[in-house]
Amino acid sequence: MLAQLQNILDIITKYLVSWGPLGGMLVIIINSIYPILVPLGVFITFNVSAFGIFIGFVISYIGTLIGCFISYMLFKKVDNKLFTRFNEKEKVKKLKSKMKSTTIPQLAVLTALPFTPAFLVNVSAGLANLDTKKFIIGISIGKIPMILFWVFIGKSITESITDWKTILIIIGMLVATYVISKVLSKIFKWEV
Repeated sequence: MLAQLQNILDIITKYLVSWGPLGGMLVIIINSIYPILVPLGVFITFNVSAFGIFIGFVISYIGTLIGCFISYMLFKKVDNKLFTRFNEKEKVKKLKSKMKSTTIPQLAVLTALPFTPAFLVNVSAGLANLDTKKFIIGISIGKIPMILFWVFIGKSITESITDWKTILIIIGMLVATYVISKVLSKIFKWEV
């Protein structure tokens, strides 16, 4: 099973390398705008495998930020009349209200969690008309540990999941994300 998985990874890695870093970034952007059945972490793992840890991280980070911003702006600029029936649902009203009152540290932590559906965050932030500066700062801070998580996982899937040191590092990154975003919010007097 692991040999087959490694074989598939090698084939996709060779394909990605042939497209270059721009291809790796484009895949991430498309996945952030239109999430297909494959989780973002898989594409980050492929980028790390194809281009190395540092370049793979940079490609994935920039691609994720661009994709999230495009997705957010599409739903922020969309006429809410298109979603009238959808917007009248109580759950949607609650989600939009919570998103509207989300602070930068909360948004950073939310986006730092590896299994948070980024597309849902982008869409709800756009529909809730969340402040653009708040959105950009929150995801810029939060995406760093999320992508680092997938870099750790991508280096060796079986090794990372069972290694308690890696798990502690990931928990530490989440705590650091919250603290850093809280400190930056106070320093720059961003709305918290």
